[in-house]
Amino acid sequence: MENLSVRGAELCSQSDPMEKCLAMCLQDAYDKDSNPQGFVNAGITANKVCYDLMKERLTRPDMNYLEPSLLDYNNTAGIKR
Repeated sequence: MENLSVRGAELCSQSDPMEKCLAMCLQDAYDKDSNPQGFVNAGITANKVCYDLMKERLTRPDMNYLEPSLLDYNNTAGIKR
């Protein structure tokens, strides 16, 4: 952190709000029966609900290809390939 500005170093020293939310969700996760007042993590999700509709469109002849992994969120640092 020695190469960062004072402001950058200060920001890096603070905890990430998303990490706080994730920790809360993991510690008190929602469950319909056992914990209906728990947290639902809506910050990370995969679009599997409409996969059939997307597949229909994306498998038409004018589309190149479809891999189910392309419909999910990827690593925030980027896709390795």
